[in-house]
Amino acid sequence: MKKTVLFIIIIISFSSILFGNIVIDQALIDTLTIKALKNIEPLPDDVQNIYKSYISKYPDGIMAYLISAEGGSILWDANPEDVLSNYIELKNRSR
Repeated sequence: MKKTVLFIIIIISFSSILFGNIVIDQALIDTLTIKALKNIEPLPDDVQNIYKSYISKYPDGIMAYLISAEGGSILWDANPEDVLSNYIELKNRSR
């Protein structure tokens, strides 16, 4: 399933280069958000709250993808600010 989602994101990224802006179908955003929220369940509450705030603040599906694509153990060790930095970099490249 992760390969399918990654493939979709790659296609969207290439289309954004051609058409300028990233637009993701709401059903895909909802699916990614559910997977991201499920992925952060084992994390401590304070870290969960940070990731939940990112998902709320950046509801375009890209943040949800970044959080859902990483394993829970990787998110446990990761600095949430690095995930935010990756998101910002992706958004800047899509302009």
